[in-house]
Amino acid sequence: MASDKGMRGGLGGGDIDQIRQRVLADDGRKDERGVPIDYECATVVSSLTELSNTQFCDKGAIILPRRLDGDFNGLARRMSGDVYQGKLRGELQSSWQRNVGIAPSWLGIETVRKYAAQTEMFGQELSTILADMDYLESLGRTPLLKVYSYDYDDDTVDRPHADPYTPNYETGEHYGDRYITVYNSKVTRHARNEDAEPVASLDHIRTFRLKPGAPVGTFHNGDIWRQACGENTKVKPFIHWSATEMDDGPKLILTA
Repeated sequence: MASDKGMRGGLGGGDIDQIRQRVLADDGRKDERGVPIDYECATVVSSLTELSNTQFCDKGAIILPRRLDGDFNGLARRMSGDVYQGKLRGELQSSWQRNVGIAPSWLGIETVRKYAAQTEMFGQELSTILADMDYLESLGRTPLLKVYSYDYDDDTVDRPHADPYTPNYETGEHYGDRYITVYNSKVTRHARNEDAEPVASLDHIRTFRLKPGAPVGTFHNGDIWRQACGENTKVKPFIHWSATEMDDGPKLILTA
């Protein structure tokens, strides 16, 4: 299990003043496409313990802001190349995974461990990712590192939507929340529930239309958050969509 202090670039020990300083420092900042870095849609916490234990209230996400050191863009390009050359592939470890067709670019913790042991470069970056995966596995989840590029075949991720649930990729069990961190490239866009209206459901995924003039926000690379899914009827779902565009390079997303 990864401790709070073991998360490089992360924050531990209930240091809420440092959290506030980082959030305030991002006030008015924008990402590379001009979207404001915004924590208004999330409850901000100061440790991994709080991230996993805090209850959803009036917001659809709980977030631990982090700033990570390293060349995650370089690692994403390296891993993406190895995936497409067949040198790196996710292992389907259960019949359920095979039935739902988990993509070869979705990597489990053992696959990432083997890759880190065989790769001379990007040791710091891979250690960061593995510590995050260890933490999520300690919660009983099945973490997956997704080497993501624009040729993903599910166009629902490009529309404002709420995930219906998070599956356990070993058993198929459903969870009412999802953990995510994006290590590089553009981070998921999000909007408040009151700024969106439902449109339709596609394969059980609720999609939305943003109201005219609705503000759009994003989180920061390295932030780790827990978002409410649509099946969790006790809380408002986290309305979000992919920020990836055609000319973007590959990016690394960890989910559980």
